[in-house]
Amino acid sequence: MNKTVIYYTCNTHKPEIDELARRYLSRIDLPIISVSLNKKIDFGDTRIVMQGTRSHLMMHKQIVKGLEKCKTKYAFLAESDVLYHSSHFDFMPTRDDVFY
Repeated sequence: MNKTVIYYTCNTHKPEIDELARRYLSRIDLPIISVSLNKKIDFGDTRIVMQGTRSHLMMHKQIVKGLEKCKTKYAFLAESDVLYHSSHFDFMPTRDDVFY
């Protein structure tokens, strides 16, 4: 398996939105690294909690932390308030020198 999902959350959305997004992601057959802000969540194969204040900078730090833990060649970034169709993760990069 060459792909991993990096799921990041600030834990400030309505719980039903986060839960629905996680339900969609749990249907795909890829490892998931969750990076949660200030709160432990029960989601993902690898679970990371970071302390800090919600901001664009913190979001990028969460993404970097997830990428540092990623063991696969490719990573998909998944936000906690977006519903991703499973076909979204079918994409396979044709070049390794391009950020998609």
